[in-house]
Amino acid sequence: MGGINARGDVALNFVRTAGGKRIGIYSAGTGKCVVLSLPVAAPQSQFRAIGLADSGEVLGATDSAGSITGPLHPIFWKKTGPPDIFDEKDDNNRPQTGDSVTVNALSPNGLYTAGSIFFNGVGPTLAYWESGTLHHTDPLGQGMFQSWGVSSSGEVVGVAAPPYDDAHPLTTSIAFQWVSGSLQPLSPALAGANCGARAVNAGGDVAGWSETLDVMVVHRKGVHAVLWKNSQVKDLGTLGGASSTATAINDAGQIVGYAEAGPNGPGQAFLWESGKMRSLASLIPPSTGWTLGEAQVNYGGEGFLVINARGQIAGVGRRDSQPHAFLLTPRALIGKK
Repeated sequence: MGGINARGDVALNFVRTAGGKRIGIYSAGTGKCVVLSLPVAAPQSQFRAIGLADSGEVLGATDSAGSITGPLHPIFWKKTGPPDIFDEKDDNNRPQTGDSVTVNALSPNGLYTAGSIFFNGVGPTLAYWESGTLHHTDPLGQGMFQSWGVSSSGEVVGVAAPPYDDAHPLTTSIAFQWVSGSLQPLSPALAGANCGARAVNAGGDVAGWSETLDVMVVHRKGVHAVLWKNSQVKDLGTLGGASSTATAINDAGQIVGYAEAGPNGPGQAFLWESGKMRSLASLIPPSTGWTLGEAQVNYGGEGFLVINARGQIAGVGRRDSQPHAFLLTPRALIGKK
C-alpha cells in the first residue's frame, strides 16, 4: 500500500497492466483506478508507491535496471507534466559517486520527502528532500539513520543507531525526531532499550514501537506500539498477544498498525483511538469474507496500513483467500465529499 490522501484516494502497488506491474491511483470520487505514466529515463523499470499527497502528487521508487532487487531511485509524479527521477546530489547540487538512496515517506502537502542515503559508502545518513532539493546530515557522527515519516512542516521521524565501536558493542535502535535542524531522541516506553518512530502528524505526535525487554538483539521477546505526545510516551498495548507496532497516525491522533491477536498468533490490523485498541475486523460485518491486514508484527519494514485526516483506512487484506487492497470509510462520511 503506497498511501492515502485527505480525499480518500489511494496509491496502489503492482497494478497489473499489459506492460507489467505499475503504480495506480484509486480515486475515491470516481471509484476507478488510473495507472501512472512511466518516466522516460526508465521505461522498463519496476515501481512501487510510497506516498500520496493531498494535492495529488505521488512519491514512488524505481530501479533503472528493471529489477526489484537492484538499486532503487526516488521518483516523483507531479500534478502536471512528466514524472521526475530524483538525482542523487548534495545540498550544493554536486553529483556524488557511490550513492544509494531510500525514500519512505511523503508529507501530506507534497513538499517534503524523507528517507536515507549512502554517500561514498558512508551511512545511511538522515536525508530529506524539500521541493525536490536534497538535504542530508549525520548528527551522530557515522551513525545509521532510516527516516520513516515526515510532516507538512518538514518534521522527520525514524530510527537511528549510534556508530558501532567499543563504546557501542551492541546495536541499539533509538526513535528520533528531526525538528528545525535538531535531532531529538525519543525515550523507550518499556523496559527494552530499542525503539523506533514510524509516523508523525501535524501536531508533532509520533507513533512507533518500543521493545518490551532489555535483552540482546537475538533474544528479543516483542515490541509494543507506542505514542509520543507532549514529551510523554504511552504504551498502546496489544490485541492479546506479545507484540504490536504502529504504522501511521493522523492529525486527530488516530493510530493504525498491526498487533498479535494471541500467543504466537498472526498479526491483525488495528485502530487505536480514545485510549482503546480495536481490531479492524471488529469494525466490519463478519459476512464480508475479508481478512484485514494480516501481517507479521516486526520492528520496521514497509507499513501497509495507512490512515488519512478523515479517519479512512487503507491497507492490504484477503478476500476469499485472495490478496486485495481495501479502503475503510467511517459510516459518518458515507455520502459526503
